Amino acid sequence: MKEGNANKIDLTLCDPIVHNSLGYFNRAVEYYLKAEKIFEKTGQIHYLKVVYENLFSTYKKIKDNKNAEKYKKKLEQIQK
Repeated sequence: MKEGNANKIDLTLCDPIVHNSLGYFNRAVEYYLKAEKIFEKTGQIHYLKVVYENLFSTYKKIKDNKNAEKYKKKLEQIQK
């Protein structure tokens, strides 16, 4: 992976992590969902795992169990 691409990936994950840590969970979810689309499109499986883990935990925090389960299943499937 080229250095420029690595920096873009880091920035793609930076916004949702910051929002999540500040307690802006709904905003974090928005950014994670954008990151999910990017990583699916580019085939970045490692980063998809990170996104799925973080979506699962963020949805749990906001008590959205339906979406938490959805991303738990996605994570389990990608780890096979």
